[in-house]
Amino acid sequence: MAPDPPVPSSEDVAAPALGSLLTPPTEAPPRRAPPPSPTRLPSAATAELTPHAAFLGRRHFASLDGLRALAILAVVWHHTAGGPGRFGANLFFLLSGFLVTTILVRERARKGTIDVLGFRARRARRLYPLYFTVLAGYVGLVALLEPAGAARDDFFAHLAAFASFTSNLFVELGGERTIFYFAWSLAAQEQFYLLWPWLLKRASARACAAGLMALLSAVYLARAGALDLVLPADAFARTLLLSLMPALGLGALLALALNARRGFEWAHRMLGSRRASSVLLLLALLIWRTGRVPEPLMHLVLTALTAACVLREDHLLARLLRHSAVVHVSTVSYGVYLLHMLCHNAVERGLARFGGGLELLDFALTTILAVLVATLSHRHFERRFLAPEKRAQRA
Repeated sequence: MAPDPPVPSSEDVAAPALGSLLTPPTEAPPRRAPPPSPTRLPSAATAELTPHAAFLGRRHFASLDGLRALAILAVVWHHTAGGPGRFGANLFFLLSGFLVTTILVRERARKGTIDVLGFRARRARRLYPLYFTVLAGYVGLVALLEPAGAARDDFFAHLAAFASFTSNLFVELGGERTIFYFAWSLAAQEQFYLLWPWLLKRASARACAAGLMALLSAVYLARAGALDLVLPADAFARTLLLSLMPALGLGALLALALNARRGFEWAHRMLGSRRASSVLLLLALLIWRTGRVPEPLMHLVLTALTAACVLREDHLLARLLRHSAVVHVSTVSYGVYLLHMLCHNAVERGLARFGGGLELLDFALTTILAVLVATLSHRHFERRFLAPEKRAQRA
């Protein structure tokens, strides 16, 4: 990039040209150009953007596509090859909280308010058509193929909770088998986004951040058992409190922090090196496979990883996270999430004739099939419900 032209100083503007000194004063001297307003922001042609200004002007965080793809692959891995399942779900929650909150606070900065109903309408157009189509498909499959028993009866008993995005509150997930159980994560997000945009619209960013930190503290204390006397196990208030996913709140808190200049500058000092993203990803994967590390530490590392990927565009993982194949998986990740268990069941039945010990093959075939089906869904079904500018984007 060519260097910007030097900006003339006030002395340069005020000094008369040599020609005017030699010309007799028969005419009024030319008017001096007014000095630039001190409150006027420098343009890109006259000044380099600060890292925070560049961050605020960025409309798309390309590296987060790669993190979203990694999250959905971790979810599929958990449901096929087994092992701890905290990595994928927590990363999904964190990315969602960060991106949605960033969109909302920028809308408020740009328009002076937040169109909450517009936000809800856009979200419904993106999520609801496929969700309710898949739920209807499950109803048909369970009615036709599922033998009589507890799993079948429980599914139909829980149908209202699945349809109202309240399964995380009213469906017990600790049983041997719960059909459509993965809806709990979407329910947790929908409940959070019913209230969070209204708070961002009516309260200051500082007040929202303080309230969110207080709520997260209560959730972590409840998870650690420190609030058992106040919130007994059978209390619905405890269920409500624990329905808040900490990673979702941490993502929102990260967005508020980076939107503020001081918060961004502090994070940039801590996590702004090019190597930070790769180191944090390796640490997150190590924690994921260990299983014995406290979950709050996983949340902290994933929050730092997300920050490192958006603080600067040229971090070491940028090329990998922006690869076209990775971006494609990210684009169809919602469909993969809703459809991967159906694909897994089909693959599992096909592999059953070959015996056990085929978890890696199960993961690979389930992933390929789920991405293929989700791609078809995105291109030929989901995009029909999107806004025209979104509809033009190809999966």
